[in-house]
Amino acid sequence: MVNLACEQHINILHLQHGN
Repeated sequence: MVNLACEQHINILHLQHGN
């Protein structure tokens, strides 16, 4: 399931932006 990897990547991107 690539959807899981996509979600994780988005989560990291959001975390970086939130920083």
